[in-house]
Amino acid sequence: MQTTAMPFAAADVSFDVTTPDQPFSEAESERHTEQQQIEFAERLSGLGQRLQGQADKLVAARRSVETRMLADLRQYNGLYDPDQLSSIEVAGGSKAFVNMTRAKCNALESRLGDGLLPSDGNNWAITPTPMPELNAVLGDDTVIGYRSPGAMPGGPGMVSGPAMAGQMGNGPGMPPNKLFGQPANGAGQAMGQPVQARDMARQRLDDAADRAARMQTLMADQLAECDYSASLRDVIHDAVVLGTGVLKGPVAHSATTTRFQKVEEAGATFHLLVRQAQIKPVAERVDPFEFFPDLSAQRIEDAEFAFQRHYLTRKQLRELARQDDFLKGQIRQVLLESERPSSTVPSHLAEMREMASLTGIEDKRYQLWEYHGPIQRNELEACGCAGLPEEDDPDYDPFAELQACIWFTEHRVIKASLSPLDDGRLPYAVYTLETDGTSLFGTGVPYAMRHTQRVLNACFRAMLDNASLSAKPQVLIDIGAVQGADGDYTIKPGKSWVWDSRYASTEPFRVVPIQSNLTGMMGLFNLASQLLSEETGVYPLQQGDQTRFLNETATGAAIAANSMSTLIGRLVKRFDDGVTKPFIRALYHWNMLHADDEKVKGDCNIVARGVSALLEKETQTNGLMQMLQMAGHPVVGPFLNPEGLVEEISRVMRLPKSVLKTPEQMAQQQQQAPGPDAQAGHAQAQQDNAALAQAKLQLEQARLQLQQQELQWAAQERQLQHQEFQQDQAGDMQRHHDQIAIRQAGLQEQQARRAMELTAQQQMQRERTNADNQRFNTEVALKLQNGSGI
Repeated sequence: MQTTAMPFAAADVSFDVTTPDQPFSEAESERHTEQQQIEFAERLSGLGQRLQGQADKLVAARRSVETRMLADLRQYNGLYDPDQLSSIEVAGGSKAFVNMTRAKCNALESRLGDGLLPSDGNNWAITPTPMPELNAVLGDDTVIGYRSPGAMPGGPGMVSGPAMAGQMGNGPGMPPNKLFGQPANGAGQAMGQPVQARDMARQRLDDAADRAARMQTLMADQLAECDYSASLRDVIHDAVVLGTGVLKGPVAHSATTTRFQKVEEAGATFHLLVRQAQIKPVAERVDPFEFFPDLSAQRIEDAEFAFQRHYLTRKQLRELARQDDFLKGQIRQVLLESERPSSTVPSHLAEMREMASLTGIEDKRYQLWEYHGPIQRNELEACGCAGLPEEDDPDYDPFAELQACIWFTEHRVIKASLSPLDDGRLPYAVYTLETDGTSLFGTGVPYAMRHTQRVLNACFRAMLDNASLSAKPQVLIDIGAVQGADGDYTIKPGKSWVWDSRYASTEPFRVVPIQSNLTGMMGLFNLASQLLSEETGVYPLQQGDQTRFLNETATGAAIAANSMSTLIGRLVKRFDDGVTKPFIRALYHWNMLHADDEKVKGDCNIVARGVSALLEKETQTNGLMQMLQMAGHPVVGPFLNPEGLVEEISRVMRLPKSVLKTPEQMAQQQQQAPGPDAQAGHAQAQQDNAALAQAKLQLEQARLQLQQQELQWAAQERQLQHQEFQQDQAGDMQRHHDQIAIRQAGLQEQQARRAMELTAQQQMQRERTNADNQRFNTEVALKLQNGSGI
């Protein structure tokens, strides 16, 4: 339910009012100021009403996406939909839920985390922009100037020939000695060491690389302070479960640092606690349920605006009023209008609390909305926004729309500022696991396996219900023939029954077993489990299940693992394009605008290393282990660097550096090398090792040949089994046909015998009828002869 905004008090916010050229009287000046204040207040109130109405429309339009995300979250938590649960309860069946969704989600989330968040580095890099014109000069040895003795390249004392050629009246094509007016007899050597063109090119390239390295170090420190990795893990979790992950930033955050400062006064030394506030860029994870972007856009780069919803208590609102960039008067009006917010609890939040069995909670928090998008200049002026273009600015336009950030609650604007990003982009990066091509929101693992999860649940419930029914047979009791000695008809061990003598000796109990269908249902259950891997791309090997690959060769297992890495690489690449590159580029722009150290500022490129880090790690691990096995090879071994190989293996396996010997320890070991005899023995040992390596290689080849032979034998055995199976099938079919023929012959014989019996019965019946007729006729004749009558 919306409430009408109250009139804006003149004392709430002070505005700068332009004084007209013609002086007003004191009364007219006061009326003019009050009129402007009223106009500004009306604009401010209208802005809040308009943004609130736009946000309400977005909430209603995104309801279908919200419903799907709630279904995904419910499935991830192993809960049935309310309607389906009611149907199950009415049927009286099992309510078990086979939660394969959580296992698949956790496996994919862990796999993506390994590729996107390497523990031994960053998933991004800052590199200097390529400069082809400098690379072309790296081989040019033309002298372009002289360096004063002791001067650094490019520093004080550096004289640049081409740079000063125009000032000194010499052309660039003139010899170096005439370029600076030096005598040809070599007296110019006193000016310093000559500087060639390639030296200046190398200096500029080194300077660019140094600035890129400094920028990367600064950004890595900033991300470590704001716990960037934790935010990324939450974004990955949202994308896997809900289909959409949102990262916000860089956002300006005021951090207060404390330190102790040493103070000496009047001969005494003491330490003072000094607090200092610093503005730092941070990254924040945004709840997809609270993110409402422009639904007409398919990418965040194409979105015109975006809303984000926050929840604040009255205490938190009062704390916002203490900050300088918030409108204290507007916050005061919100707090004075009512003790509780007028907005109701969002539907998704109520359903999520119901999932957690939290009901009856009274939520008194205010819904604080954050808007990023275009706002008209006059509306920003009404909000007291600072930093607006002045009238003397060439780009000044009183009717232009500026990219701004507006905070409002209860239809009242409480903060307005220009966008902190210079390029006008929205401060959000969106990652979708699978996109549907219609909006910014995508689908995750629960949605991909929804139907198969239902099949699993249905099969498992059916198996449990069938197992409970088939565990005991149904017993039919003839209650007229028997009666329980205790008056109860329940069958119990050792129970006595009373027999009624009026009944014949027939069975008083009949047992009707319930057929068990567990085998067939288990086959369907296993088939659905296999389909899960195909639908989600998460295979048992990625969940830690190694049983499938126990009987396979190392090459086959490696090929399977590489295939799975390729599938994961596609998702990692989408994350690099959707989150890593946009956010790191925005942070780079932030530092270019606000960093105090000028040495970090330069023309750089952003490189996302998610896919390369994932594939590089696995490729390096396999390659290093293979090279380690070939260290004793007579041909390859002499070309290997044992120290570097062991160091790389330790780095890839994430082992501490303490397990390796230091260069000093290696040098000490080399100084303590054995004498000539020992060296000869060492050479002999190397030869023995080479021979042993050759023998191992031959043994490995023999083992591979044996494996190939075993594979051939296994193929032949499978072919024989297939032939035997076909023969068995043919035999079974023949026996089936023979049984049918025997049954048909028996039926024909029975029909013939039955026909003969019916013919004999008919003949006997006719003979009896004829005999009866003859006897009747005889009796009639006798009675007529005797005159006794009929």
